Amino acid sequence: MLNTQLLHYRIFRYAVVGGIAFIADVGILYGLTSFAKTNYLLSAAVGFAVGLIINYFLSLRFVFADLEIRTKWTFEVFLTVGIVGLVLNELILGLFTEYFGFYYMSSKMISVFLVFLWNYGARKRLCFQEEIDYAKSHLHSGSGTSRTDSRI
Repeated sequence: MLNTQLLHYRIFRYAVVGGIAFIADVGILYGLTSFAKTNYLLSAAVGFAVGLIINYFLSLRFVFADLEIRTKWTFEVFLTVGIVGLVLNELILGLFTEYFGFYYMSSKMISVFLVFLWNYGARKRLCFQEEIDYAKSHLHSGSGTSRTDSRI
């Protein structure tokens, strides 16, 4: 089982990476909508796509670097999860803006939270596999030693 401290640290790193992608996403959404007078849903899709690309590369480097890539198709799976996230983003944004009358940037904040939960869980599960627990892997060899993860 994954060390709880490592899990919390990984979620923290994912939140930092997500924050960087969020700044790009929301900045593009606001800039295109407010200054270029682009429809907010189109602006949201462009911002989300840029954020997705940033998130992919930073996640590989800083969040999941200690895990083995589950498949050679990681980018395709990451992209598919992102496309589902984009659909969720657009639905939430449209629902809260058009149906409930929220300001589009307020709707975006709600969307960010919900899509963040989807993206982290799905990407971690589908793109990367956990390390084999060191103690379990040594049960058959008779070694009773354990280790702490120095990557924390």
